[in-house]
Amino acid sequence: MKRNALVILCLAILFILTASLAFSQQEWEYPLEDWVFGDISAVDLENNRIVVSYISSDDQEKEIVIGIDEATKFENIGTISDLKERDIVSVDYKITTRGDIIALVISATRLKPLE
Repeated sequence: MKRNALVILCLAILFILTASLAFSQQEWEYPLEDWVFGDISAVDLENNRIVVSYISSDDQEKEIVIGIDEATKFENIGTISDLKERDIVSVDYKITTRGDIIALVISATRLKPLE
């Protein structure tokens, strides 16, 4: 009797552990979407890409290369050719299944020089 109860208890624990591991596996749904706020450090008109410098959540200065396609929307600017180094941007982007980072919306602000 005690042996049967122990076997049932072990099977129940095994079932709970297996079920919790199965549900903890996260399936990524692509495209993933995120955003970044920083300043333009480079504009590559030939390849339709920009490089944005930003401060990460762990206070490290980083850069991200973001592609621009025909679906990219621009706010406060007309096209990629209007972007200049040191412009401040907020970029909503998607990450494709291939790992490409593509801008969805680019909102830009240009600082005015001090007078």
